[in-house]
Amino acid sequence: MTRAEHARLIDKQEFEAECKAARERAFAYVEECRQRERQKFCDWVGKPEAELKLITKTRKLKPVEHHTYDGLSLTISQWAERLGVSASTLYTRKKNLGSITAAIAFGAKDIGGQKGKEAAANQRVGVVSNLSASRETGAGGTAQDTSNITFQENSKCQQ
Repeated sequence: MTRAEHARLIDKQEFEAECKAARERAFAYVEECRQRERQKFCDWVGKPEAELKLITKTRKLKPVEHHTYDGLSLTISQWAERLGVSASTLYTRKKNLGSITAAIAFGAKDIGGQKGKEAAANQRVGVVSNLSASRETGAGGTAQDTSNITFQENSKCQQ
């Protein structure tokens, strides 16, 4: 090990030790602040901490609903992921179409033998797939470079 490498190693070890000490000081300070706030609360309530019963509010979780369509039973978020849309989109479709099954069916239309996310991945962004290619406008053919530009002599625009 060269002297430079040895010096870098010592610097690295010193830096790690300083970081560890700074973290420990920060955690000790946070704990001290918590103790102070806890004591201020106990003084405000007028009871020692041992007599206080902390009230924690627990939220009752709803059971996860599975919705079956085409023999497949998934949750809303799983259907959304499978269809390539957000869960809020499915909820909006449910509101507009009347049922979650209709919302899933709306998003699960076959596109080239594929459904949902797989079909969305294979579609080109920004191109409407049901328009046929135009002819002789450059959209359906190849670009041609020509320097010969001709103008009609009978111009409708007169000066």
